[in-house]
Amino acid sequence: MSIAINDNIPSTNPWETVTDQVVGSESGFREFSAKFRLMRTFGLVQTLRFFTAIAVMRAFKNFQRMRCTNGQVIEISATGEPDDEQLALFEIFAWDEYDLPAEAKRHTINTVLDFGANVGMASLYFSLQFPEARILAYEALFHHYRRAVANTKDLPNIEVMCNAVCTSDELLHFVAAGPGSRSVTGEVAKQIVAPVEGIDIFTDLAKRQAAGPYLLKLDIEGGEYALFDDPRMADLLSQTNVGFIELHRVSDDCDLKAASIIEMLKREFRVVKTLRSYPNWATVLLVYR
Repeated sequence: MSIAINDNIPSTNPWETVTDQVVGSESGFREFSAKFRLMRTFGLVQTLRFFTAIAVMRAFKNFQRMRCTNGQVIEISATGEPDDEQLALFEIFAWDEYDLPAEAKRHTINTVLDFGANVGMASLYFSLQFPEARILAYEALFHHYRRAVANTKDLPNIEVMCNAVCTSDELLHFVAAGPGSRSVTGEVAKQIVAPVEGIDIFTDLAKRQAAGPYLLKLDIEGGEYALFDDPRMADLLSQTNVGFIELHRVSDDCDLKAASIIEMLKREFRVVKTLRSYPNWATVLLVYR
């Protein structure tokens, strides 16, 4: 299923495209107060202790242990300046980035594919939502991979691999594309962050006998275009019931590619633009049948 560039697609900015609806509308004080939704997963006492640690330990690299309702213990940085781990905690467990509407929750999910697992918060969240599902998590950066392993180590249904999701086995480079943004490239760049081992994800899933139906979480910092350009992606999508797909604007030629992918997804799924979309950098799509 190669994504052909469709010049007939309206020239609207795909990073601002509104599909069926916009999910979530919190900002400012409402977004801050939403952080206390952590109580649903970690309880009142642990949530208050975590925010107290942030207030008291602002200048130090302090880690706060928190236990989930499923027994998994995580360690979260309690620094005053949010890092990747703290932001992932808030986005997923407080701001409901991966919350599903009722009609999407009715779908059967045998395997969760977490492509771009970061520090494991999404895999942990999906293990709470789909406790019987197998979860395969792939993370390219080694320091994030180590935290993902630590944050999911007590859950036998989660497997974490230290690989970039690709269409072939190759050495890639993780680069800083700007403040707060990163991307994956096959070429060495001046802003290089780290070399990463890429894996042919379609071959790897076959080896692991990953059975559908899938929930697909795709957040691989620009690597998604190579996946959609691979004919094997059609089979993966055909077995996907629910997906969170993040499209990144890593170069100017991504505009038409992203618009074409959105139009293709709308032919097979209901497509909903979610809360965490970033103008001119990334758009996050919730898709489901």
